[in-house]
Amino acid sequence: INFEDKLWVIPGHKMKRAITHRIPLIDECFEILEALRPFKRSEDSYIFPSNTSKSGMLSDIPLSKTFKNAAGDKSVTVHGIRSCFKDWAAEIEEFVIPGISEVTESALAHRLAKDETELAYLRSDLYQKRLKLMKKWEVFLMK
Repeated sequence: INFEDKLWVIPGHKMKRAITHRIPLIDECFEILEALRPFKRSEDSYIFPSNTSKSGMLSDIPLSKTFKNAAGDKSVTVHGIRSCFKDWAAEIEEFVIPGISEVTESALAHRLAKDETELAYLRSDLYQKRLKLMKKWEVFLMK
């Protein structure tokens, strides 16, 4: 987490497509991370560490359980939350880019180019547009 720029950077070697993914942190999320900062074991340690994992990394199971408990519904999944975001964003026309794809695809770390030629020319991660999108998402979530 880059606290100065309010940015979460996931290195390529930790991503499915092996491409570094930059995530703009909305204010509400950043406030939570900032509040947890004093509890980190070290500056390079995980924000949400596992006490049971050998790697020290928290698995997806606690997150899944949290969603299911908060919703009171066993069918709630992390991918379902991503799908909700995608559906919500699809309703906001300004984030649809004619000819390539949606800003939401980049926000979800999906491949934007349809083929290798397009991929060679499309090098932007659309960060500024994703930042604007995430700010609208925050307003929506906080209603």
